[in-house]
Amino acid sequence: MTLSILTTDLNLIIRSWDTNLTNITGIPPENICGNSLLDITPELQDNQDLFRCIQLVLTEGINQTFAPNFYPYLISCAPVFPCLYFDQMQQKVIFSPLKEGNNIKGIIITIEDITHQA
Repeated sequence: MTLSILTTDLNLIIRSWDTNLTNITGIPPENICGNSLLDITPELQDNQDLFRCIQLVLTEGINQTFAPNFYPYLISCAPVFPCLYFDQMQQKVIFSPLKEGNNIKGIIITIEDITHQA
């Protein structure tokens, strides 16, 4: 299983980007941190349902899960292992509030490669 984690602040600016994300995208943290999540996933802003789900995480602290049948991937990248059926990694994406005490400070985004299950 490939599991990757990134975090954003309240403005969806990427604050952390783990080694797995670097390995699957080829983008090192120093080139991505400080950029908006919306810059690398413009579909989020274009899809009002998805954007509303992210706003629920930020405003209400409610976890949101995106499955491939709803939204195939958050970060565009090839599957870790070759696949005959998909040219993009199929991802289960969980958005959770990043909290300091009772205050929401951003989002923790967990991305699981589920290409082999899809």
